[in-house]
Amino acid sequence: MVVLNGGDGAIMQGTIEILRKAFGEDCRFVVFASDPVASARAYPETEIHETLGLAASRARWEQLRFIGGLSRRLRALRYRFATRLAAHGVMAALLLLPKKDRISARLYMSSDLIVSGGGTYLKDQYGIRSQYLDYEFTLSFGKPLAFFTQSIGPLKIAQNKALIGRSFRGAGIILVRDEPSEKCVRDAAKRNVPIRRFPDAAFALVDKDKIEGGRMQAKETREKMRVVVSVREWQHFASKPNTEGMRAYRQSIAAAVAWLLEAGADVTFMSSCQGIGEYDDDSAEVDRIVNLLEIEYRDAVTIRRDFVRYDDLIEELASFDLCIGTRMHMCILSLCAGTPALPVSYEFKTRELFGRLQLSDRVTDIETIEPVAFVNNLENFLADMPRLADSVFDSVLALRDEAYLAGDAIREALAKK
Repeated sequence: MVVLNGGDGAIMQGTIEILRKAFGEDCRFVVFASDPVASARAYPETEIHETLGLAASRARWEQLRFIGGLSRRLRALRYRFATRLAAHGVMAALLLLPKKDRISARLYMSSDLIVSGGGTYLKDQYGIRSQYLDYEFTLSFGKPLAFFTQSIGPLKIAQNKALIGRSFRGAGIILVRDEPSEKCVRDAAKRNVPIRRFPDAAFALVDKDKIEGGRMQAKETREKMRVVVSVREWQHFASKPNTEGMRAYRQSIAAAVAWLLEAGADVTFMSSCQGIGEYDDDSAEVDRIVNLLEIEYRDAVTIRRDFVRYDDLIEELASFDLCIGTRMHMCILSLCAGTPALPVSYEFKTRELFGRLQLSDRVTDIETIEPVAFVNNLENFLADMPRLADSVFDSVLALRDEAYLAGDAIREALAKK
């Protein structure tokens, strides 16, 4: 997992809550993350180690293409050799690994269940080598492997599809968030695999009291709205050059912020990804957008640059009337807090989610975003919110209940092994 992203932190905690309810309060949870030192600082209450597959895929001399690639392959072979021998009882083989990875391997071997955390990371753009190695180690140890609710794909690179298809075939159960992901899994697996659809794990964090407060607040006329805006950089435009796509996106967000300020709203920029040097910081993108505003508006907005954990985010988001969210989990956490969210979609997962909320017509695609249309969408959404509130928040509560059913599905799959 990448828990330095506040959204992924929410997935982590939601997954723990769901599995604890399914398997009992006495369960021990160990989290494997991409940067365990920084992650442990952010979540000191959680036991965190480095993901074994990531450790195995690291290369020396990365800047030297041939030598770096050879180093990576040799390192992976060493980890495969050591873990397979250990799986057959030759525990001394783990001495071939660094101490921290020996500890990780023993934790894998002593686990009753290994869960591939939810989110979005199995796709060609992000690469799948370290993830595949991790699944290979899990299966070689003979441990049940479950994929928690996530969006998967696209997987159009043949090698990626073949490698991850093997992992899907070895899994005890695969949980996905949406129909495109289910189709991608079936295409990669090339045979029937145990797959189920459930909402994102972060919906387990829905606060029912905040939902009811948000429901009432959405129907009231406020003298001064408070709006939180989440932005991000995006470098994977499909229909236009990245520079052109980001220019339209920044202009559209700036136009929406200017419209809100003219209407007397308070506007705060805040993200689930900020304030940690080891991870992406969306506040750099905020600066580019704020610089597009008229001078008199630049000092009128608030910019948050500090790291905000998922639990603190929910508390803070509850004080806002609206979230304009580019990162999907800023939208989810806003909804968990009882705050309506207007999304900008950069991957299919956001449109699929808001389809569940009967709000697919309110989603703006980052590929086609344009200032006038986006401001019109914002204005119409605010005008319609009193009418939409009951439907939206009823759907959020339903997603919470469905999210918890994922734990039962994993327990049932484990019982069949």
